[in-house]
Amino acid sequence: MKKIKRRKIIIVEGDNLVSYGGGILIDEFIYKLSLPQIIDATVKVKERERGYKESEAILALMVSVITGGECLDDLLALREEEAFKTIWRHGDIPHPTTMGDFLRRFALGHIRQLDSVNAQAFNKVYIPLPKNCSPLRWISILPWQYLYI
Repeated sequence: MKKIKRRKIIIVEGDNLVSYGGGILIDEFIYKLSLPQIIDATVKVKERERGYKESEAILALMVSVITGGECLDDLLALREEEAFKTIWRHGDIPHPTTMGDFLRRFALGHIRQLDSVNAQAFNKVYIPLPKNCSPLRWISILPWQYLYI
């Protein structure tokens, strides 16, 4: 059986409570899938290598939507929360105006690049079923974990 390394964050004192408690699960899932590396290798939006990487911007927007964000200004809530910064290890959360500039550069080709990222992540999570197995009986949670239902 493969031993899984887990990250522990212990907050002893202070007002470092996270209002997005599931953020550490999202962070761990992103890390296990190597999404930042996949995004940086596949998506090319910026013309220069300055500022935020594509993965930082895309993952920040993604985590904002997952945690209930409805507009770019909701990035400020994640950006200003100190406790969230302790669990988020995928770069800084961009300012809403920076994110707006980033999103205005998107064209149809960039969306197809994101589709490619989605396909690569999908292939890391889901595995082909054994030939003698019903599709309704197997599920892969992560590449090393299989459940027989």
